Amino acid sequence: MQKLLSAFILFMLTLTAGCSSDMIGFSGESDSWKGEYSAVKSDTNEHGEYRFTYKHAARDTSFKNLTIMIHNGETVRQEDFFKGATIVISIAGSGSGLTRESDPIPVTIKWDEDQEESFTMKPR
Repeated sequence: MQKLLSAFILFMLTLTAGCSSDMIGFSGESDSWKGEYSAVKSDTNEHGEYRFTYKHAARDTSFKNLTIMIHNGETVRQEDFFKGATIVISIAGSGSGLTRESDPIPVTIKWDEDQEESFTMKPR
């Protein structure tokens, strides 16, 4: 009976160890933008959210031709016209495309046809 109980406990520990998930977070900024990434990540998948906020926002902030490129274009958000100071991009992934907590995240934001800034988000 004790061997069976020990085997069951070992099985449950192995099962729960494979299903563990962690919160990860990155942040960074440029002269005009602040970026954050928060996600819940397990060994096999990741669900997260990028949040980019324009630092010089006014009540009626809007952008023409807004483009946000993350990881050198792996994730891209384009808007012909965007009203507001905060842009949220939700992501979900699995397999080899998971964010590594030790790797910085490069970001380039282009807006209003002639503005462009790049920055790197680093682990928090």
